[in-house]
Amino acid sequence: MQNFYIPQEYQTYSPKTTEKNSRTGNDVMIFLDSHLHLQNKRIMPRSAEIVSKAVKRGVVKMICNATSERDWQDVLDLAKEHNAVYPFLGIHPWYGDTVEKKWLDRLTTTVQKNSVGIGEIGLDRVCKTDFLQQEKIFLAQLELARQQRCPVAIHCVKAWGRLVEILSDFQSHIPAIMIHGFAGSRETMERLTRMGIFISFSTQLAHPARKKLRDVFLQTPLDRILLETDSPNQFCAELAKLSAAEKQTALMKKTKVNEPAVIPALYHYGAALRGIKLDDFTKSLWKNGKIFTN
Repeated sequence: MQNFYIPQEYQTYSPKTTEKNSRTGNDVMIFLDSHLHLQNKRIMPRSAEIVSKAVKRGVVKMICNATSERDWQDVLDLAKEHNAVYPFLGIHPWYGDTVEKKWLDRLTTTVQKNSVGIGEIGLDRVCKTDFLQQEKIFLAQLELARQQRCPVAIHCVKAWGRLVEILSDFQSHIPAIMIHGFAGSRETMERLTRMGIFISFSTQLAHPARKKLRDVFLQTPLDRILLETDSPNQFCAELAKLSAAEKQTALMKKTKVNEPAVIPALYHYGAALRGIKLDDFTKSLWKNGKIFTN
């Protein structure tokens, strides 16, 4: 783990391959992947292998987010098959134009019958779904989360002002909210964290071109940070090199498929950027993530 990419200005800590875990006394750490999509057709046929590989590397909690009604059952089935998988159900803004009559009734019933979070939901001004339709669906799902006391995972692209405005009315009534794959400004991060909202950074944090994202990460309060793969999306070659054998790295590069097994490398990277011992950094993020998986 010693040769991964760290911008010169952040070279304040050189992590070891392993460090003593103060909780267990062992050299095995435990990690949370705060956002992924194991039900995605690119990886679902290999989901058992992918989960097993991640768990062996200490990734013992993975929050799996649905994107439309079509994959709610897939996400629930994955959670039943794997103790490490925690299900979140919802309608992603990209699929807001696919909802059918009484979708909210069906989501409500499913949420009431299962221990789940609400996600992936949100706002996206770039996608084809009408923005007013997105907002209507988003508000309905936030209200469901408020009523059922569910944690929430949110997607946002170029709609930060409206998102902050909406969340200011909900944040005190929902147990926990995370913004997944955060790519907003420092000012937006500060407005969100002041409301107690968690900021989840993806594997793009280690991409050489994402200096602004690293700057925001460094300014984010440690008690509001989460880390994710967004698997199978957000492939980052720098992290793939660290977290897989040579043949596996070649396969990941060829397919551009991200996997939760890279999370330990991302935690190493995040700790290095902030100049924090890996064990301290990991414990902080584990504590942050508990409310989303209880």
